[in-house]
Amino acid sequence: MDSSASFTLATHFEASVVTALEAAGLDARRTGGTNEYPDVLVSGDPSFYVEGKGERAQFGSPRLTYDGTNWVPASSHGTGTKRSLSWRLASYIDGLPETRDFLAEMRKFLGRRRVVLVRSERVGGYAGPETVTPRELSRFLKKVNRNNNIVKRRQDLAPFVRAHYVHGKKVVAPYLQWGNNFFRLVEDDPLELSHVPLLKSVEGELRVSIMFASDRRYYAVVPRLEPDYGTVHSPYDVNAIYYPEGGKIFPFEIVDDSAYARLIEGRATRG
Repeated sequence: MDSSASFTLATHFEASVVTALEAAGLDARRTGGTNEYPDVLVSGDPSFYVEGKGERAQFGSPRLTYDGTNWVPASSHGTGTKRSLSWRLASYIDGLPETRDFLAEMRKFLGRRRVVLVRSERVGGYAGPETVTPRELSRFLKKVNRNNNIVKRRQDLAPFVRAHYVHGKKVVAPYLQWGNNFFRLVEDDPLELSHVPLLKSVEGELRVSIMFASDRRYYAVVPRLEPDYGTVHSPYDVNAIYYPEGGKIFPFEIVDDSAYARLIEGRATRG
């Protein structure tokens, strides 16, 4: 799926979350598609944010760099706080044996004591004898490393997901509508929805890969969180306001004069 199609699907999903919240009488709106803020703002006392993610949507788009000593976030994709997704991923893979082996093989293959992996969209962006060029990296991957993966391991992805939405944006997203499942992302959420489950565990695969442009003139180190879709469940769903027969529960209190309350009243009257 290309990026424009993914963006369109994400926009439609976020709009469906807004529509469901508005039906409950809440003052909800999309924040405009910026990555700096969660997807949906609900204004009131208190105001709060909801992140909306389709079941198979990606969690952020971090890029990493190896500076010759440590893995760090690529500056072109913003670093955020030290607790953000980019920093958490960089710190995590820094200590993995597979990343150490990958770099050791590369140093041996290139005959260098030190290597640097940087993301650049310009051919002239590669500078310095330690920086691995796209051509060198391509040769290394072809002859030594038989695929483009640096890391590929199964594990709990929940800490990375929470880091992205709680620490990776300008404001905290305390709630996540993921597919047809609604979760809390923080213990002390603003509405004290203790009945809504925290997102504690997300089984899946963490993959960190080298990705080249179509003309192979530049590359990027791209981490991906790949959850086991269909295995994460919550009894709550904002869309339950339309489909209560689906067995899910609407997570918020419904305002008495909401469109939903009027609909239910109308059904009772007709009944």
